Amino acid sequence: MIQIQAVDVDKVTRFWRLVHHQGPLSIVQGDTPAVKLVITPLYGEVADEVQSLIAKGAEFVAELECGVLMKDPEGNEFIVEPNPDLQGSLE
Repeated sequence: MIQIQAVDVDKVTRFWRLVHHQGPLSIVQGDTPAVKLVITPLYGEVADEVQSLIAKGAEFVAELECGVLMKDPEGNEFIVEPNPDLQGSLE
C-alpha cells in the first residue's frame, strides 16, 4: 500500500487517482505533505509517462540517473523510472 500524507486531501486525491495504476492507495490528512514513491510505466517510455503526468498536474523537477524526479500538485516528490520488464521489448 502507498500512503500519502496531504494538507489538501481532495486536491492530492484527484491527482493520484488519475495516475496511480497499481496496488492500494491511502491518502490521509496531515500538517505537511509527505511521500516518496516510484512510478514505473506499465507500458511505453518514461518520457511518455512524464508528459502524461505533467498534463494531469505533476511538475518536472530533474532528470536522475535512475529516472525522472517529479512533484505532485502539493509538492510531494516521486520518481518515474523505466519498467525493467519492458526494457528491450520496445525496440
